[in-house]
Amino acid sequence: MKIETPKIIKQLNNQNSGYKIKIRYRKNPSNEYRLYLDYWDGNKKYTENLKLYISGKSKDAVIDKNKLRVASNIRHDYELQLVEDNTWIPFSSSKEAINFIDFFKTFSNTKKDTNYRISHDHFLKFYKIDLIDIKKIDYEISFGFKNYLLSLNITPYTAQHYFAAFKAALNHAVKLRKIEYNPASTLTIKYQRKHIERLTLTELRALANTECKYEDLKNGFLFSCFTGLRISDIRNLKFSNIKGHRVQIVQKKTNTDVDIKMHETAIKILAQQRKAKVDKFIFHIPHGGKTSKRLKEWILSAGIEKKITFHCSRHTFGCLLVENGEDVFTVKQMMTHKDIKTTLQYVEKVDTKKDEAIDKLPVL
Repeated sequence: MKIETPKIIKQLNNQNSGYKIKIRYRKNPSNEYRLYLDYWDGNKKYTENLKLYISGKSKDAVIDKNKLRVASNIRHDYELQLVEDNTWIPFSSSKEAINFIDFFKTFSNTKKDTNYRISHDHFLKFYKIDLIDIKKIDYEISFGFKNYLLSLNITPYTAQHYFAAFKAALNHAVKLRKIEYNPASTLTIKYQRKHIERLTLTELRALANTECKYEDLKNGFLFSCFTGLRISDIRNLKFSNIKGHRVQIVQKKTNTDVDIKMHETAIKILAQQRKAKVDKFIFHIPHGGKTSKRLKEWILSAGIEKKITFHCSRHTFGCLLVENGEDVFTVKQMMTHKDIKTTLQYVEKVDTKKDEAIDKLPVL
């Protein structure tokens, strides 16, 4: 039979509101609730065992209330010292286990990249218990998490990003001297980059001159070819995101600010969408298989036999930049890549640059 948490314990959340130092409880095997004080300074967790026990039974209601008042008074005194002296460290550094789940979550929240938070959530699903001493994270657990990620219905490329976030959390723990070494340091997830097609300028012109039953899909795709925006950002793009001839958004995937100057072609497409304005969104592109089917029909109608997905528009943008003389570092910035290796794939796809390199060689 499940024992319901006593009302006085449930009220702790309200008791902690507005305080830097939190009152925490841990349930004992005897079903009593031991009280602690916790403080997190951004790098280290400090804990003090108050050695106060709450029974939660109705017969002990008055006693429990007094004990909680004592805990609140102790916490209040510590808070005053904390305010008066910012360098003061309350109580002593915790000798108790540092919960890796909480550590990973706190670390992830400092990152703009959503891969960190997703990785934390996956680790919680993998481990199935929300408490583990950070010192107990070993090679075996790390190896198990790696295989768990590879078993998910995601690409090895995505799994690699999640595992890298996990390793980064452990590296951070090493820097803070929570652990002596990273047990996952020798583990990696290898992947073969998936070949993604791109469109040439000739093919883009053919598409622009080919009728599509779904105007928003056509214009959204071509707009992406000249801005590099992902389909998630195209779907969320609003007229309010347009500032003069610039697109200013917070990228959905990476949660980073993006400010893009619009090419003349993008400006013309925007003007067409303004005339057909329905609401605050510029493009209305449905989710699911319908979009892929409609895109495929339009591509085939233009006489293009390549396997083109909406994401190919972003690759097309990157390749067009390289073809027209942009250096790889500028392309990296415009594509908002974190790793230069991701950008180099566009250089590899542009065969014309290889031909130009040969032509530039001196003649004997």
